[in-house]
Amino acid sequence: MPESTTAEMDTIPAFLWFACDFGRANDPSFCSWTSEDTGSRWQIQSSGTPTLNIGPNMDHTGEPGNFIYTLATSPQETEVARLVSPVVSSPDSDLCVSFWYHMFGPHIGTLHIKQRKQTEKGPADVLLWTVSGHQGNRWREGRVLVPRTNKPYQVVIESLVERKSWGDIAVDDIKVLDGITLPDCKDPDVPTI
Repeated sequence: MPESTTAEMDTIPAFLWFACDFGRANDPSFCSWTSEDTGSRWQIQSSGTPTLNIGPNMDHTGEPGNFIYTLATSPQETEVARLVSPVVSSPDSDLCVSFWYHMFGPHIGTLHIKQRKQTEKGPADVLLWTVSGHQGNRWREGRVLVPRTNKPYQVVIESLVERKSWGDIAVDDIKVLDGITLPDCKDPDVPTI
């Protein structure tokens, strides 16, 4: 690889490789994120989810596009699905991560955003953001501040579904908000209706 190309890659801001909209119907992609094998997985969907009238019909923009979802229909006691970001290897500042989520259905479960740090005893996940239960039949934006560390880390999107849950947890458009002030890195106010 030419030296200038390597130098350019080293200066690419984190938000350019971090972002993922999960592609289009004919080109689905987890981007550079990976699905962890926990027995349950995030799945890519382009329109509607398998549970009729529960999941979103389109991605958060209202246009045809992909999103990811987990189903809350299992007889198992608890199901966990995790999607793990690429490694943030040179964190020189806090990151404000934005994402869109849709949680519609009775006893829907819980969505977590975690920071996975490497420790002497192995990886440790630190909870940064969480929401549980029915959130209405609409997409909502979530924002979470991921603090800088002196060691590489990853961001984990985790759905936790318990027995007797029913519905879908969906996520779309993960990205880092560049240039936002730290006080603004919080969930936008949503009017209650």
